[in-house]
Amino acid sequence: MADSHETKVLQLIAATFQLPLASLNRQSSRESIPAWDSFASLHLASEIEAAFDVAFTVDDISELKSVDAILQMLAAKGAR
Repeated sequence: MADSHETKVLQLIAATFQLPLASLNRQSSRESIPAWDSFASLHLASEIEAAFDVAFTVDDISELKSVDAILQMLAAKGAR
């Protein structure tokens, strides 16, 4: 079962890219989601920052390439 951070991240990605939640998992990434381009990365990062009350640097945003990478970044930032 997914933890609450994973569930919330998957919901944000589904909403951002207008995808069915069931089509996403921890391995979902820029490579598997065609709409996940550089502009969409900024939008997604903004949504994640608001949802988890964290702040990303430009370098952080460039590393947000998959659900797993996002979850690792949130853990590193101490997201609750």
